[in-house]
Amino acid sequence: MDSSGKQLYFVYGVLMHPERMATCCAAPEAVAVARLGGHGLVFHGQSQVWDGGEEALAPCAGGEVWGVVYALSALDAQRLDAALGVREDGGGLYFLSPAEVVDLDGREHSVLLHVRDVLGDPALPSTEYLRVLVEGARLRGLPAAYAAHLQSLPSRRAAFAVPRQTLFDPLKIAGGDPCASCG
Repeated sequence: MDSSGKQLYFVYGVLMHPERMATCCAAPEAVAVARLGGHGLVFHGQSQVWDGGEEALAPCAGGEVWGVVYALSALDAQRLDAALGVREDGGGLYFLSPAEVVDLDGREHSVLLHVRDVLGDPALPSTEYLRVLVEGARLRGLPAAYAAHLQSLPSRRAAFAVPRQTLFDPLKIAGGDPCASCG
């Protein structure tokens, strides 16, 4: 947690993009660009939203994954977890894992990150997904070399219009529409 009592999350996929994060959280606060050492970004399974492999972390000696540290209120943390399929009984798509990440200024941050419970088969991400991932990395100021690395990853075109809306609204499941009072 940070000094304001918000939970720090390390986000390394399409949710780095401000517009995508806004689909899950009412008031996410980007705190820092940071890297997680000893891991690599991989793609596995099949996303019903993006029609391609879904991002995941894999242990990788000497590897690093860059992302964004967000400070989230308890409600936004709950919404994010619901959107990613985290379940308290541990039976969801992802589980939360504590980690230490280091920002561009060398400061360490104690964060939670989403780790896929079961990876499934390796699969290429959709080109459309990868485009949003790279745009999010650039908008958030991740190192140019890492954004270029992301852009160089192999991908394939989605077979349907993406992102496809999910069958449920995680904001409603997790506690209502954050914009209901916006008028």
